Amino acid sequence: MVISYSRIACTQMLSAADLRDPEISELIAKKLREFHDLHMPGPKDVSLWQRLRRWLEQARVRCSEEESKQFQLNKLGDEIALLEKALSGVNQTVGF
Repeated sequence: MVISYSRIACTQMLSAADLRDPEISELIAKKLREFHDLHMPGPKDVSLWQRLRRWLEQARVRCSEEESKQFQLNKLGDEIALLEKALSGVNQTVGF
């Protein structure tokens, strides 16, 4: 990522101290917002919920009964549905 900042050369690797600088962090956030707003071809529907359900099904198939209990896989489907209901339609945008 190229960021113009008076104290940092554009090609310099940022250090942890650089990332803690509020001005640099703000510049990074602005550039990421621009990046995520890029128009990309393809479907604009939210695929998160379908993906989570597929992962859950894969976990159920691959986990032993003991692991399923340990990770409470029996509750995850309800939690996914609850989150989907609470979050769907609230300014959902598909970003790149």
